[in-house]
Amino acid sequence: LSNNFLFLIDQGRDMMAVKNIVFDHHLTLIGPYTSLQGVFQGPLWYYLLSIPTFILNGDPWGGIFLMLLISLSVMIVSFFWMKKLFDTKAATVTLFLLAISPGAVAAATYIWNPHPMWLLVTLYIFLFYETRKNKKHHLFLWPIIALMFHFQTALAVFIFLVSLLYSLIFERSFLRTKDFHLGLLMSSMFFLPQIIFELRHNFLMTKSILSI
Repeated sequence: LSNNFLFLIDQGRDMMAVKNIVFDHHLTLIGPYTSLQGVFQGPLWYYLLSIPTFILNGDPWGGIFLMLLISLSVMIVSFFWMKKLFDTKAATVTLFLLAISPGAVAAATYIWNPHPMWLLVTLYIFLFYETRKNKKHHLFLWPIIALMFHFQTALAVFIFLVSLLYSLIFERSFLRTKDFHLGLLMSSMFFLPQIIFELRHNFLMTKSILSI
């Protein structure tokens, strides 16, 4: 592998935040900023990126390995899901399409906080399908959506609203199940850092959203 890889402003921002966590021991309650001034994503991206950075003693190549691992996970999940739905041939074709997809290739070789969404969206589609097929709300559906707010808030908001609207219109009975309520409780845990940040900073993000 070459020592050359894309490293721009966003990557520099992320690595500085990771440096504060790994080497300066300053934990954070927020992640990268969004397109809305004063609104931040969850911090999980920084903590996830901190793991390979710590292992490789600060070498940015750790982030590339993390992206590759996430992309391989997408391929594995997609393969076995397509094999379950159809057959090995369909699963193999899916792997081939992922392998030649420019977006998938970029996600495997470019450190960027929205790229883990490939895995989360794949898992979301799988869980949503299982929910519809089995007529039973899947425990991890809403926690997966909550995790998306740590990587790409705009898409996470859209998926959340569409899922909620669908549930209210077509699957209202799911909203009364134990799995749904337990899933919401699990989801709320992923928002604890942002909630603490809001309490400590006079509801900065809430005010920014309301001022739109």
